[in-house]
Amino acid sequence: MAEAIEEYKSGADGSKQLRMLARAWNIPKSTLQRRIAGTVIGTQHCSGRKTVLSAAAEQELSNVIRDMASCGFPLGMMEIRKLAYQYSKANELNIFSDSKQAAGYYWFRNFLQRHSDLRVRKPEALSAARAMSMNKPTIDKWFKDYELLLISLGIKDVPSHIWNCDESGLIDQFERRKAVGVAGKPFYQITAGERGELTTVLACMNAVGTYMPLLFIFKGARLQAKWCVGAPAGSLVNVSANGWINHDLFLKWATKFVEQLPKDDDRPHLLLLDGHSSHVYNYAFIQLMKQNNVHLLCFPAHCSHWLQPADKALFKSLKHQWNEQGWQMTKDLAGARLRKDQFFQLFSAVWPRVASVETAQNGFRATGLFPVNRAAIPESAFAPSRCTERELISDQQTLSAEGSLNACVTSATTSSTVSCQSDMAHVIPEQQPGGSAVAASTSGDPNTSLTAAPTSSTVSNQPDMPTITVENDTVAGSNNTTVATELTSTVSEGMVVTDDCQPSTSAGYTSFSELVNVPHRERGQKRKRSRLPTLQLTSPEHLQFIESKATSAACDRARKPKSSDVNSKQSAKNQEKKNRPKPVGRRKKEQSASHNNTVVCRLDQHVFDILKLLLQSGYFW
Repeated sequence: MAEAIEEYKSGADGSKQLRMLARAWNIPKSTLQRRIAGTVIGTQHCSGRKTVLSAAAEQELSNVIRDMASCGFPLGMMEIRKLAYQYSKANELNIFSDSKQAAGYYWFRNFLQRHSDLRVRKPEALSAARAMSMNKPTIDKWFKDYELLLISLGIKDVPSHIWNCDESGLIDQFERRKAVGVAGKPFYQITAGERGELTTVLACMNAVGTYMPLLFIFKGARLQAKWCVGAPAGSLVNVSANGWINHDLFLKWATKFVEQLPKDDDRPHLLLLDGHSSHVYNYAFIQLMKQNNVHLLCFPAHCSHWLQPADKALFKSLKHQWNEQGWQMTKDLAGARLRKDQFFQLFSAVWPRVASVETAQNGFRATGLFPVNRAAIPESAFAPSRCTERELISDQQTLSAEGSLNACVTSATTSSTVSCQSDMAHVIPEQQPGGSAVAASTSGDPNTSLTAAPTSSTVSNQPDMPTITVENDTVAGSNNTTVATELTSTVSEGMVVTDDCQPSTSAGYTSFSELVNVPHRERGQKRKRSRLPTLQLTSPEHLQFIESKATSAACDRARKPKSSDVNSKQSAKNQEKKNRPKPVGRRKKEQSASHNNTVVCRLDQHVFDILKLLLQSGYFW
């Protein structure tokens, strides 16, 4: 359609030319004539029933949904339906039912069909600590320190000397994620028990794809020999009280790790790991690594889900294969629990499938650790951190090439000012004298502008990114607080806006972004935390930090009484409390005295009857 209109404008006018042009482009002549005359604006498909909300309003709603989903607070189906009703009510459209106070189900279904990138999904849980810690300044600083460390060690282009180790838990209970069942009838799956038992697996790999010996930790007090049957060659098998790793077990694995390092290369190695206490505060482990020319670098707190190669590639694939093979074994065993002596029978079938060279290299490449690539972490990874109270301080606060803005939320007692992302933009239509609203088309003159009074709205159509700037004089409920919002949006070509789907007056226009409450997390009191002085664990500053903590912990233990003394004193107090006579009340004393008198009277009566019988029998003379 656009090419046909362009060809018509470039040639001479005439009905014969129009007819021939419509036939050449396989377009109905009347349709092409209406588009050229301006009766229908734009070149998009306009047949079918018009939507109750305009294309601009629906685009704004979809942008709000995307922004809330990126922040970690996605909107559900009922929330979106109620939001559409509130929008129509605030702008006096009256297009949805007042009794239900929500848009209809079929409107929501058709809305998702018109916006194919939106769909109902199950969100993945993300803790508030991870959402807050995964912010751009923290990641930028860590990547800068990481690259400088690689350069100083001379191993920036040596992937065989860059290692990553991590632990993960494998549970002996398996479940199907999805399965086919009969509608309207109970649907079950047999599991071995209510809860499974966890076994910890520690894996280590480098950027080339070489894997170090594994460490397995079963839950138990003693390790039985039959549990180790079928374990991978060179792996370590141990037990702990809860099946988790501790300082001693991690030190045993570190000794094995040092023994497996190549001895023919004098260049240092770098081991990347998370901030678990068995890694960070393990003085013997850090000294062992330092003596063997292995440098340690810790990831930022709560950022391993984006930065750790083992989490990104290896363990994700391992747990999927473990669950699939485990479910098959559960069916073969008719729901019996996986015993510890059967653990390696299942693990040996899973591990060769996931421990490949491609998996290790993909993990390092996806996290940007090798080759060093800060751009491997997308901007969407930092979106959840916008709803926390931590300020993101950067050198330049400018709009990115895509037009994204850093959202900030400032809460006050009676007023609130919200500056959202550029996606949350809205278009205010221009009211024509005839009462119809006409939207701007960006396909024509590059200096197209759209103006509405009393609210000023300017559209500048640049070659790559058209922008819309909206200044609202007053927002309802903000105590006459002036709110200036600069938003960036793309106006679709040939978009038609009807007057029955827009507010009656542009001065009182209420956007979707004003109806949505952007969550903002604040802490009441700051907790005292011992922060690491540096993330380079083999540095003198970190070793001194660990020694000072150990000294203070020893002093605290010396001040506290021993547990044996406390237990003996407590037992003496309990015994004294038992031997102490219990106080007796007045009523209880009276009841006890009357009971004793009754017993004595009954005994006297029995003795009298016995004596009477003896006298009658002539026993006494």
